[in-house]
Order: sequence, then C-alpha cells, then structure tokens
Amino acid sequence: MAQLTAFSALYKHMLKELGANVSTPILLHSIQEAAREFCEKYDVWKEDLLPIVAVDYQEFYELKHEYSAQIHKLGAIRVNNIPQETDAYDLWEEKYLKFRDCYAPHDLDDQVLKCGAGLATLATWTAITNGSVTVALSLASSSTVSVTGLDFSGLATLDEVAWKIQTGVRQAANSNSFFCRWFQDSATTGHFVLWVPVYDIGYLTAGASGTDISGAAYMNGLTGGTGVSLGGNILAQVVFRPDDATESIPDWLFDRWSSAIMWLALWRLYEGPGKGWSSKDKAATAERNYRTMLVKAIDERQRGMKYASSSIGSR
Repeated sequence: MAQLTAFSALYKHMLKELGANVSTPILLHSIQEAAREFCEKYDVWKEDLLPIVAVDYQEFYELKHEYSAQIHKLGAIRVNNIPQETDAYDLWEEKYLKFRDCYAPHDLDDQVLKCGAGLATLATWTAITNGSVTVALSLASSSTVSVTGLDFSGLATLDEVAWKIQTGVRQAANSNSFFCRWFQDSATTGHFVLWVPVYDIGYLTAGASGTDISGAAYMNGLTGGTGVSLGGNILAQVVFRPDDATESIPDWLFDRWSSAIMWLALWRLYEGPGKGWSSKDKAATAERNYRTMLVKAIDERQRGMKYASSSIGSR
C-alpha cells in the first residue's frame, strides 16, 4: 500500500506564518481545500493504474486504486498496448471506464493475469529462500518459463516481493516484456497482477523445485483458483484529486508539492474577511509564493519531465 503523509505535518509551518491561534479544524480544512484545488487545476497527481482484465464486449470497468481520492479525469487508455481514441470511452461517475457503443474490447489475446487473494504476510515470504513458479508465456523459444531459486529473505515490502518475482521471470525468459505487481486490497489482503505488453500470458503452474509459490497459499494464480482471471489488458492513466475529507496524500506527492499547497491554503486564509489572521499584505505575499511554485509545476509538465510517483511504469 502506498505510503502516505498526513496534512498535519504542515500545521506548525502554517502557525508560524499566521502568527495567530488558529484551530486545528480550520488548518485542516484549509489544507484539504488547497490540495484539492491544486490537484484539479494542474494535474500533478497523475498515475497509471494496474492493468484491468478485459472481458469480451464488457462496457464498464471499475478503476480501482488505493487512495482516498477521486479520479478527476482520464489520461491515455491502452488496450493490449494499443492507444485508444478519446471518442472510444468516457469516465463514468468518476469510478468507471465506460466504453462507448461499438468500442468495447473483444477478441483480445490474453495479456494480463489477475491472481486471487494472495499471501499478504511479509514474514512468510521472507522465510522463502528457494521459491519457484512456472509462468505460461508464448515466447519464441517456449510456451512456459520456469523460475527457480527465488530468495525473498531481507525484503521489506510486498512490492519488493512482486519485483523479485518479476526479475526472476525476466531473467529466465531473457526478456523485459513481463511485469508483476502487488495490489493492496485492504489492510490485510491483496493480490498479484501479472501482464505482458507483447506475447500471451496464461495461468501459473507449479514450480520445479524448492517452495512452489504458484498456488492458493502464495500467489494464487492457478487455473480455477478463487478470484483468478485471465484476459486482455486495459491500461488506464488517470489524474486524481483528493477527497474533500481526506487527511493525507501519497508521500511522494506531499514531498514535491507541500509548499505550494501550504501557500495556497495560507493565501485563502489571509483573504478571509473578519478573521484575526486576515491581512491583504500577507495574502499578497502568500499568493506570490504560491505562484512561484506553479512555475515549477507548469515548466515540468510542458517539458515532459519525469519525476517520482507510484505509477506502475509499464509503458
């Protein structure tokens, strides 16, 4: 699950600037409104969601994510790595990708395997020093890739477990065209998603030696397994805005844009009439500082610069 930073980390900095006894609820509300406005206007919270399994002729697909946030708009949509024209789909209720009439995906090669509920106990994974799994991939040399000798000891997160599996499959297949990610469904549950931008993928089968991680006790990607699904690959890029009641945002986003959010919140507070902290001069200073932050955001976006995020990075 993505690491979050609480808005409360800004309180002491804001109180220092305000020089007034502003209550915590007012500080929080001002930051919430500022974060939402900033994300809506400048598309700074942009991510690629994990692949969605396509079902022939299905119209609606839920855009699942881990955040207390809404999907503000859609970016690029790709189906089996083919970019879709914007008139082929809509964002429905800020939750669903809806394909328009005659555009629903169908007759696709299988490129994504969504495993069922997998092992979410990190300590059990790190106790495995010789894991193995067999992945069905339609590579030129073979229809399956056997991975052995997976050592999960010393890993710190379930994301790292997924990356270890990904690297093992890539090494065995001698190919970069394979991805594996962990998706945290709740505080105690999650699942693996495996996909390829080329070739076909199939269900997992037993590993050749050591600890077999293919089954329900670990990855849960065997055919017929509960919650296991296989199909075409829908990739969605989205722009988020925080829920109006959220009290935190991803730490990478906070680290880059907390100053802009803080100065926007201060600007709005200083402009408020009849308050002990109201000040036209301070409002003007806060506005200047905020707009300085915007120059950075707009410049980076126009130049197409890449910076830290928690996107899947599969393109």
